[in-house]
Amino acid sequence: MTPDPRAASGRCLVLADLMRGGERVPGTVVVEDGVIVELCFGRRLSEPWARTYDLPGALVLAGLIDLHVHGGGGFAAADGREHLRRLGAWLAARGVTGFLASVPSRPQDELCSACRAVAEAASAGDPPNLLGLHLEGPFLSPERAGSLPAGSFRQPSPLAYRSLRAVCGSWLKVLTIAPELPGAGEVIAACRRDGVVAAMGHTNAGFDEARAGLSSGMAHVTHLFNAMSPFHHRAPGAVGAALTSETATAELILDGEHVHPAAMALARSAMGASRLIVVSDALPVAGTARESSLWEGREVFRRGPRLVFADGTLAGSAVSLNEALATAIGWGLEPAEAVAMASANPAAVLGLEGRKGRLVPGQDADLVVMDKDWRALLTLVRGRRVWPDQRWQD
Repeated sequence: MTPDPRAASGRCLVLADLMRGGERVPGTVVVEDGVIVELCFGRRLSEPWARTYDLPGALVLAGLIDLHVHGGGGFAAADGREHLRRLGAWLAARGVTGFLASVPSRPQDELCSACRAVAEAASAGDPPNLLGLHLEGPFLSPERAGSLPAGSFRQPSPLAYRSLRAVCGSWLKVLTIAPELPGAGEVIAACRRDGVVAAMGHTNAGFDEARAGLSSGMAHVTHLFNAMSPFHHRAPGAVGAALTSETATAELILDGEHVHPAAMALARSAMGASRLIVVSDALPVAGTARESSLWEGREVFRRGPRLVFADGTLAGSAVSLNEALATAIGWGLEPAEAVAMASANPAAVLGLEGRKGRLVPGQDADLVVMDKDWRALLTLVRGRRVWPDQRWQD
């Protein structure tokens, strides 16, 4: 049988609506060898030798990037290669073309094992939407542990940081740290030298301490408003330092539980939409029908849309990033603005703005085609279909 020449072609066409000036128009995205080479507004191309995906009425966007996700679909980012592979597929089915595996604080041996697995998976490109590692700890404040196991927290030091960096290598992309801890300044400086994003989070810092951290090399804020010293008009805390920073970016968990719509509006007004990043902070139980599940040795219970521990502590979220995107739009953000908060903005945090996060020629063909309810119909990573075909290839 003669092979179909399209199977060997590096060219594909995605026919769907495109956004132009805030309006939707039919169009075509042309992909060549994994890169966007052309956007054709108002034209639906037909090429006999190109692989073609025709989804009339749906909307094609730059793929979503989740900087903070612990799991989903029953799979945990910190539980080894097979879990990472399955998690990558679950995320791809929700339009996520890039994610950081968020590994929470653990005892040293367990933490290193989890980090090693993520680094190996990222090096192998398996799953292909894995961009690296976000370490949420261990240099965190016990007073602001939130859902993380405070018993595994450690004091920051250059030696402790280097031991983790040696395991993670260049795949360590974001390190959440409490800036008020003794030794934190040295670790923040080391992150800056290594190209690692030092993120303020799980911190009990006062305003001056938090502001000093953000001025000395911390570029990002982990889940703004949550697990940090709150704003008070006489003690603005870490929240006040973040909101008044002129350069820091900040995550918002938009699951309808962690952040009130007014808090999102405040952050947008204070920081601007271009510095805000929508994240899921999803736990492995997200996307399942389970009423309870173990996470990091503790049982998590589903209470309506909330995930909580037995003592009522909010444990994490049960949403995927596309659902968080839909929430942002439902709360009044313009769709283009909300989409950028889940694609272009996180790409910029990682220094990938030249390659990912925008639907323009020259960018990687990381694309998602969504229906009117912001559900993924098709997901491509560097031009290769990863959803609905979960074998990671066409």
